[in-house]
Amino acid sequence: DAELRMGRGNSGKLVTEVKRALYDAAGEAQLAIIDGSPGVGCPVMASMNGVSLALIVTEPSVSGFGDMQRLVRTAVCVNRADVSPELSADIERWCAEQGVPFLGRVPFDRSAQRAINEGRSVADMDCPARAALYDVFIKAMELLDIKMTDKETKKL
Repeated sequence: DAELRMGRGNSGKLVTEVKRALYDAAGEAQLAIIDGSPGVGCPVMASMNGVSLALIVTEPSVSGFGDMQRLVRTAVCVNRADVSPELSADIERWCAEQGVPFLGRVPFDRSAQRAINEGRSVADMDCPARAALYDVFIKAMELLDIKMTDKETKKL
C-alpha cells in the first residue's frame, strides 16, 4: 500500500505500482476496492484504469459537477447531497439523461465528519452517512452482478 498526501507531488505512477502489487497479492479474489484521490488528475486516471466499475463520489458544486462529467463512465453517487439539493438533482437528472447508473445520495453528516477527523471509518459508525453508503455499495455490487451472502452483508 501507499499513502497519497494532500499538497504533495502525487503521481499516477505510484498509483499504478500500488495497483500492480494489489493484483499480484489478490490471487483469486472476486473483488478489490480502490479508493482514488479526488479530482481529475493523473492519480485519478491511474486509479480508474482497468477497473470493472468506477463509483464517482461527487459534491453538489459547479466544479464537482464539471469534474464528474469529465470522469463519468459507469456509476455515480452524490456526497453531501443535501448541501445543494438543486445541483444534486441536476447531477441525478444528467445521469438519467446519459444512461449513467445513479446509485444514491449521501447526506452531509457531522458524525461521519468527526469519525474521519479522528481517523475512524464511517463504516464503524451508526449514522445516516453510513446507511447511505451501505445502500450505494449494495447497488454497486448489483451493477457488477456480484452476489453477496447474508453473512457477508452482515459484516458490513
